[in-house]
Amino acid sequence: MKISVCIITWNEEKLLPIAVASVQGLADEIVVGDTGSTDRTIEVAKGLGCVVVEGLDRMHKGESRNAVLQAATGDWLIVLDCDEIVADPVGVCAFLEQTDAGALYVRLHFKTAQNATTLQYSQMRIWRKGTYLYKYRAHEIPMPQVTSPKIEYTDFVWEHRPPASRAEGKLKYALDRLVLDVKENPTSSRSKFYLARQYTYMKDWKKSIAMFKKYLRNPDHDQADAYLYLAKCYGEVENETEQIRALHLACAINPGRRDWWGYLGQVYFEKGAYQIALGYFLAALAMPIPKTTYLNSTWYGPEFHTWIARTYYKLGRFKEGLPHAETALELAPDNERYQNNLLWFKSNLGDMDAFYRLHGVNAHANQPRHAELAKRVMGRRVLDFGCGTGDLLLLLSGNGHTLCGVDISGEALKMAEQRGVKAELRTDWPAGKWDTIICSQVLEHLEDPGQWVNEAKGRLAKDGRLLVTVPCENKVPSPDHKTEFTEQLLTELLSSVGDVQIIKWDDPNRILVQVKHG
Repeated sequence: MKISVCIITWNEEKLLPIAVASVQGLADEIVVGDTGSTDRTIEVAKGLGCVVVEGLDRMHKGESRNAVLQAATGDWLIVLDCDEIVADPVGVCAFLEQTDAGALYVRLHFKTAQNATTLQYSQMRIWRKGTYLYKYRAHEIPMPQVTSPKIEYTDFVWEHRPPASRAEGKLKYALDRLVLDVKENPTSSRSKFYLARQYTYMKDWKKSIAMFKKYLRNPDHDQADAYLYLAKCYGEVENETEQIRALHLACAINPGRRDWWGYLGQVYFEKGAYQIALGYFLAALAMPIPKTTYLNSTWYGPEFHTWIARTYYKLGRFKEGLPHAETALELAPDNERYQNNLLWFKSNLGDMDAFYRLHGVNAHANQPRHAELAKRVMGRRVLDFGCGTGDLLLLLSGNGHTLCGVDISGEALKMAEQRGVKAELRTDWPAGKWDTIICSQVLEHLEDPGQWVNEAKGRLAKDGRLLVTVPCENKVPSPDHKTEFTEQLLTELLSSVGDVQIIKWDDPNRILVQVKHG
């Protein structure tokens, strides 16, 4: 058994040695077909012991590949590009020795510089000599030359690592070849599809729409894909009606693809129709991830869970959105945006450590209510219950008070300590009596505010003062609020402490109460 590896080149002096090295233990012969290189590619190929076929047509990859296949002398022909490597050459060789198949599919894995796989799919790259030749100038495909042989799908991997520097030039190169393919194959739906898609890559939306319409008059297996690309084009030209129609058609033709449903959800999200968007996102989530997919694309990676989380957030359904925010961060733990998204969910669900990590030391800095509270403080011993990062205590410092702050957030108290504020991490009460107890923006979060009020009454010194602020009704909404207070409800709650006085001030969204303990 003789194995020939077949490669076409154009200015590949740097990549060719890597590709050739990857087939050691597999190739008995390496045939290189050059399509007009102007660097040292031919010299390098000959130096590596390759058989070189020169003068091939760069504008016709199908014919160039065929010239190499016909020059090869092996029983088995293996097609490899210069920016690819065979991951397991010895395993491939052993497989070929025992298979009765006539052609094999392998897995193409597109790799980033960080070795992440961004795309994977199966493609026929191995067959017995004489069974297949290529057709088309661009996106060339092997066509059977004999009665179709037995085909076998394998998990052998060709790692594809295209140089980033070539990306822009490859767009125009592919476009020029596709234009010729459509001209030379006027009845080929396939060529029309790829040309329409190429116009999309080059952001020529109107040409893409026109070509996809031609393709859809006689579509082949890529019909649903065509509608997806059409939707993207219609979105770019701001034709929302046709965009949504195209997406619905894609979903109807191929309902098992997550992409279609996810993109439809995105369109409705951007329209502000969050409930409809959520339905489509959840439908997409129920779809299995196919083997052939962009693994890091919007609908198959952490960004998809972020879309779901954002939709739940817009609907105020934070508990349901939290697991998706967590999943997004698990999949991309170094992503700062996902980190902040998770903090937003946690802070809205009452996690004060998350709140302070999100908003920082100045989360409550220079709040007007602090000045109003500070000027009503009386006596020497002052307790700020729920002191946060210590803004109010800083305002009171240096005035002869003995100050103490307590809070349930360790993050807030670390920040307070850095500012020189004495505060304690606790949910219960520090020892002693207090001349003034301040409770600002706390009572609305408590399961039993009445229990706290009873404890505060016992902690106030004779003639002591209790200062309380809470949001007014639902003017500062939060899913963590257990009680939405009115002036009447707050007065009734605090009346057991002493004389309750509602203080009129400049904040229409919050209630300020002063209670003198009798």
